[in-house]
Amino acid sequence: MGDPDADTKQMKAFLAAEIIAALNRRHLTVRAAAEVTGVRPSDISNIRNAWQVYHRSACAGAEPA
Repeated sequence: MGDPDADTKQMKAFLAAEIIAALNRRHLTVRAAAEVTGVRPSDISNIRNAWQVYHRSACAGAEPA
């Protein structure tokens, strides 16, 4: 029943949420965030997409994939 990686998944979700919140506060697009942080736009986009999938799953009460 217990996921051995549950703590890791929860920490990744928390970090993604914090990153997305910071980007949203600054009204940064993916490209602008990449320029500011030096992180590839595809990685920023992956973080945003992963957070959205997790958030939708958590709000629906389902286990994230």
